[in-house]
Amino acid sequence: MKVDKFKKMSKGRYKITLSDLNEFILYEEVIFKHELLLKKDINAERLDKILEDNKYYEAYNIALSYIEYKLRSKKELKEYLERKEFDFNLINKVIEDLTNRGYINDKAYAKAFIQDKLLFTNYGPNKIKASLINSGVDENIASEAVSNISYDI
Repeated sequence: MKVDKFKKMSKGRYKITLSDLNEFILYEEVIFKHELLLKKDINAERLDKILEDNKYYEAYNIALSYIEYKLRSKKELKEYLERKEFDFNLINKVIEDLTNRGYINDKAYAKAFIQDKLLFTNYGPNKIKASLINSGVDENIASEAVSNISYDI
């Protein structure tokens, strides 16, 4: 098989058409990683690897979109990706990569969560701590974050 055509789509995706008229939507990272612009011949084994890598980038981009508007805990993100029916190992890899890059940080999440609850609700420290633990933040991180609340507020 040979790549015949590339068509740019939204959000960094391309529709590629193969010589056997199969069409796939791939992320640009996959196209660059597998050098599809230069090496246009694809065998079945290589196509499987390309589609596997594309699935990772799909999950990664969906996760980025989910945390773009609001900080999320690891648990929230994991549940969201599970609802999108991604593989367990793929979800863990995406969460690990996002954590390593600093996009997911439970300490920062706890701090922002506490600020929101103090400004917009009448929650006390115990209810805030319970809410943090419910959203998947480690109990030690939640306790530390709640202990930093200024009672002058």
